Amino acid sequence: MMSLAIFSEPASRCGTRDGSDRSSGQLASGCSYRLELPSGPMMVHVEFDRRPHGPTASWTTLTTEQCPNCPLRDCAACPAAADLAPVVDALGGLASVDRLDVVVTQNNRETKQRVTGESAARAIIGLVMATSACPILGRLRPLALLHLPFATPQESTFRFAAAHLLRQFFAGEHLDLEGLRAQMQDLHIVNGAFAARIRAACRNDAIPNALTALFSLSLIVEDEAEMGLAGLRAIFADSDDPSWTDAES
Repeated sequence: MMSLAIFSEPASRCGTRDGSDRSSGQLASGCSYRLELPSGPMMVHVEFDRRPHGPTASWTTLTTEQCPNCPLRDCAACPAAADLAPVVDALGGLASVDRLDVVVTQNNRETKQRVTGESAARAIIGLVMATSACPILGRLRPLALLHLPFATPQESTFRFAAAHLLRQFFAGEHLDLEGLRAQMQDLHIVNGAFAARIRAACRNDAIPNALTALFSLSLIVEDEAEMGLAGLRAIFADSDDPSWTDAES
């Protein structure tokens, strides 16, 4: 079995992730994906607390297709791209239409599912990017610590909205969805730039299409935030508390 591990490097080049364990309680420190690829089984393990890597390929340098909203300036590598380099090397030949069995292990819990190559790539890429030292993608870290593989758009919208509102609650801020809309706008700028950055490094279409799917998801969540999360209202339709369904959006 081929094994791929995304760990820390001894020295940090850029970004704010310092490799210290910032998780608490029973939160997982990492997540493993076992993929039954057409070429044979592969294990991908992602450690959540890791230092940024330096550039390992031309497409991982900061200035290559740099995101228009990137706040970094004095870095050799794009933190998310450098972390993704081994994933692209290993899965760059995967086709979107490939069907593969995947086992995801996190916190002693296993999730088994047969998915497309694009779905598998999307799950792993999203996890790696959200735990990178990118200051924009790093806002998704709470979702990565409570990773839900192969989530539906509705499940993802619920998770994004819940994480956003909880962040405001813990900060003592007024609860609203404006910040969620702004966050999704940032994400689809990043995902669009990443698609251009990574396309030439892939030998097939699963990873580029995975980034397109992540781009589309950010648009879906932004639209839901614009509509006051109307698409989630039906989840609470059977609640005994009429305020769930009757509240002003």
